[in-house]
This record gives sequence, C-alpha cells and structure tokens, in this order.
Amino acid sequence: MLQPSTDAKKQEIEYERLSEFFFDLCLSWCQHLDIETYIFFLNGIFLNITQGSHVNVSTFKEIEQIEVLSVEFFNRLLNYRNRCEENLQQGQTYADWYAKNFGRSH
Repeated sequence: MLQPSTDAKKQEIEYERLSEFFFDLCLSWCQHLDIETYIFFLNGIFLNITQGSHVNVSTFKEIEQIEVLSVEFFNRLLNYRNRCEENLQQGQTYADWYAKNFGRSH
C-alpha cells in the first residue's frame, strides 16, 4: 500500500475553503432551509472528523481514525428531510420557516 509523503501529511488546511466545502455538503443533503436539519448534519460531520472535549480544543482526527457515518445518522437525517418536505407540501411559507427557526422562545 502506498503511503502519502511526509509533506502531504503536513499540508495545511485552508479553513475558508473547508467551510465552503461543508456548506456545500450540507446544502446537498439538507435540501430545504431547515436549521435543525442543517445543524444536525453539520454537527454529525464535525463530531465524526474531530477529537477533543470541547469545540475550542478540538483537533482533526488522523485520516485512519475517521469512520463512516452510521446508518442511524443517515436515518435520522432522512427523517428530518422528510419532515421538511411535508411542511413545504402543507404550504409552509418562508415567514413560517423563519418564525419556527428564529422566533423560538425556548
């Protein structure tokens, strides 16, 4: 098996490009503007590729430590997506969505 060169292992990550990648990835899985689905997906990815006891001290896992996301994760994600699609089919407007996602009192 080929091993990556030492230079490739130490390559820096451009955080702006990584952020854009995660945003695009989330948009491809979270078809509708639902903040719960979006945060669930983004948080699941973050927890899968990082290690640490708090977000402020988290670091990326070594590539060999990263595992495929579980079936349960994708089932839950699809459940969120289905709920969003149902809301749209029932005529939920952008104003409804905004009130639901940003007008919460809890």
